[in-house]
Amino acid sequence: MSTATIAEKRTDSKETAPKADQYSIGYIPAVDGLRAVSILLVITSHEIGPVTSEFGHKFNGWIGVDVFFVISGFLITSILLKESAKKGGTTDSGKFSLGRFYLRRWLRICPAYYIYLAVVAGWYMMGGDHHLKPFVCAALYLTNLDIAYSWGLIPMKPFLTHLWSLGLEEQFYLIWPACMKVLKKHAVTAVAMAITAVYFWRLYLVAHGATWFRIFNGLDSKIDVLLAGVLVALLLSKDSICKVAGKTLGNPIAQIALAVSAFQAFQWLGHPSAGSTNDQLFFWAVKMPATTGLIAAVLISILTGSSGPIARILSNPIPVFVGKLSYSLYLWHPLVHILYCAYFWDFFCKHARTAELYQYGLIFACACISYFVIELPFLKLKSRFN
Repeated sequence: MSTATIAEKRTDSKETAPKADQYSIGYIPAVDGLRAVSILLVITSHEIGPVTSEFGHKFNGWIGVDVFFVISGFLITSILLKESAKKGGTTDSGKFSLGRFYLRRWLRICPAYYIYLAVVAGWYMMGGDHHLKPFVCAALYLTNLDIAYSWGLIPMKPFLTHLWSLGLEEQFYLIWPACMKVLKKHAVTAVAMAITAVYFWRLYLVAHGATWFRIFNGLDSKIDVLLAGVLVALLLSKDSICKVAGKTLGNPIAQIALAVSAFQAFQWLGHPSAGSTNDQLFFWAVKMPATTGLIAAVLISILTGSSGPIARILSNPIPVFVGKLSYSLYLWHPLVHILYCAYFWDFFCKHARTAELYQYGLIFACACISYFVIELPFLKLKSRFN
């Protein structure tokens, strides 16, 4: 969830500068804007207040996490492709430093994460709860596996359960860079095969009675969403594919159509826990793959059509700023919401809409403190490990 950086387009010294709507090296604000959409979807799904909760229910705001996953897979792969190109001359050379990559990831994710865990642990201890197993589990980024496999280390503590997505991402970060280093030119084929394998494995699990917690939190059953973003980065690193994508998905009409279709798909989704086994099979066999494909297509569209209407909206300074805060917002918003309700429950019940505004103000204030005071100083150190 770091600042959006995209893969380097292969050019030579004779090539002219890329046009404004070409996919090229550099920072693309619209990716941060898309991340703003994803975090707002997630927060609206967490019952912060009546107005935004209605939106979250209508558009199944939980899908915002999947938008995060697609973006994360894309960004991580793009960073590694760019580093490979700098060191080896081609994006698929696999010549990047795993050590430096993991140091940069630690600097981006861990400082705020561990401070958050320390704050939550302190709050529980002040209340007389001295059980440390949940915090050890979360500190090791195992929250998603604890939920998926019912280990019982985190007994659904409300301040910790949302960390499942960060656990899944970190597990992906451990696996994918090493795989990419080995696969090199065969990465596209391998990723496509992995996505297909996960698709059928997930259907097998559902057909044999796996709970939605198992499916939704397991790395083996959810990694295909991250791999969809990986595939976007790998494909757009090839000039011929990038040009075709720009003409077909990056044009203004396609960009609007894809954005509208994505939100219609969000509304159509429902929840993975709903319905019979057949309903859940349909959900995982049709609904989720189609929605993930649309998310990936929207990402491709704003990358290859930066002058398009949706890309311009997402590039506005407001969504860009919210996107930069997305990790901080995701990390801290449950703590703010639950503490607010605990101490101001009567006010929340009597003045729900006003309380909703106050909560969002506090959530953004905490996110700004986290970003500017905790995260930004460590982010500035990342340049030492490029």
